[in-house]
Parts: sequence; structure tokens; C-alpha cells
Amino acid sequence: MTNGHAPVTKQDMDEAVSGLRNELLAAMKASESKLLQALYGYAESNRLRLSQQEAEMASLMARLGVLEDRLLLLEKRLNLVEPTQ
Repeated sequence: MTNGHAPVTKQDMDEAVSGLRNELLAAMKASESKLLQALYGYAESNRLRLSQQEAEMASLMARLGVLEDRLLLLEKRLNLVEPTQ
């Protein structure tokens, strides 16, 4: 397949198809790598955000516990809580 006028042989076709196949596989691998890198970045940012939210939730739960304790003390002082038997 050196000039544009000679008929194509089976070997020429096989070489051309093999070359195209190799190029396609390389492009697919590159796309896969880029997608995985993007996915890993997304997963890492979500993990960090979730960790931060869990820490904030723990802090809020602790603060709520303190408020509940203080409210119970006030209720006891005002005798709003009935004694348990």
C-alpha cells in the first residue's frame, strides 16, 4: 500500500485494522485513566466533606446534651419534673 494506485492486499488490510485497533485501545485506556482520576478526586472531596459534617454533628449533639442537662436542672428547681418512684 505504498502508492495510491496498487490494489490493497489482505496483509495491508490486516495491518491497517491492527493499527486502528491499537490506536482505539490506547484512546480507551487514556479515557479510562482520566475518568478514574476524576472519580478519585470526587470521592476524596466527598470523604473530607463527610468527615467534617460528622465532626460538626458530634459537636452539635454535645451542645444539645448540655442544653438538655441545664433544662432538666431548671425544671427540678421549679418542681416541674414529677419525682420518679
